Amino acid sequence: MPKQTRHSTAYSGVYFVELADDDQSFFIRYKQNGKSFEERAGRSSQGWNAEKASFLRKERLSGVNPLGRYTWNSAGQMDGENNWTFSGIFEAYLRLRPDLKGRENDIYRFRNYLKEDFGDKAPSEVVPEDIERFRHKLQNQQLKPATVRHVLELLRRLANYAFKKKFCPGLSFKIQMPTVENQKTENLTQEQLETLLRVLDDEPDKQV
Repeated sequence: MPKQTRHSTAYSGVYFVELADDDQSFFIRYKQNGKSFEERAGRSSQGWNAEKASFLRKERLSGVNPLGRYTWNSAGQMDGENNWTFSGIFEAYLRLRPDLKGRENDIYRFRNYLKEDFGDKAPSEVVPEDIERFRHKLQNQQLKPATVRHVLELLRRLANYAFKKKFCPGLSFKIQMPTVENQKTENLTQEQLETLLRVLDDEPDKQV
């Protein structure tokens, strides 16, 4: 196989190689704790470009990446992919959906709420009692019902995503979502909605 030529981009630490059918594969390079890393971001046919790869590099450098270190092979698949934990699923979810809306909110919720309890578990290992304990844990933190629902929805979304992508079996039961008073949001812009979600995440309930 001929050696692939690496082409630099306008973004520091981001380069690409030309593939067949006018496709391009984007890579990032960065250093953390004195060690150098090279990581494949994704292909242009998957929606990736130099700007999005640069955003991924900034996540790695800033420590926003909510996961442990996962390595990816030359085919863009996670090594050890037969052991799909929620952390691995979330890594793939972010990587394969570079245009994901609400990306920062999902990272915040996974990193601050889900990772500790479910990061090392596969969906098939989760039982209803785990969800109930987790729900009570969030409620004891005086989080608003809407925040609890958003966190549980992310957990459910990741399990469904892994099942649909045939990564691994999904949950064996349906998560019961907390009831939240209906609020009209159809007139909010995406920016206003994301701001509202951050406020809900950061503000504890006020005791009456």
